[in-house]
Order: sequence, then structure tokens, then C-alpha cells
Amino acid sequence: MGADSVIQLASDFGPMGLMVAYLMWRELRTEKLSRDRIETDKALAASMALLTAAITGMKSNG
Repeated sequence: MGADSVIQLASDFGPMGLMVAYLMWRELRTEKLSRDRIETDKALAASMALLTAAITGMKSNG
């Protein structure tokens, strides 16, 4: 959300517009953090799977 949008909401709707702008910003930020967290979790899961396979392979080979 750009500064122009916040200024527009504030000038059109006053304090309630600022509250709406904050709520929209918070929601967009939360969605981005959730997407980043999902990507991080996928990478961690893949790394753990490779590590488990490597350890299991080492045990079975002796």
C-alpha cells in the first residue's frame, strides 16, 4: 500500500480512513510473512529429508 493511498484515505475519511489503511497494511504484511514462512518451511523440510536419507544411507552401508 503506497503513501498516496494512505493520504487519500486520511483526507477522504479522516481517522477511520487511517484505521482502514492500517488494517489493510497489516493484512498484506501478514500474507507476505505467511508466504515467506511457507517457502522457508519447504526448504527446511527438503534439507531434513536429504539429511535423513544421508544418515540412513551411512548406517546401512556400514
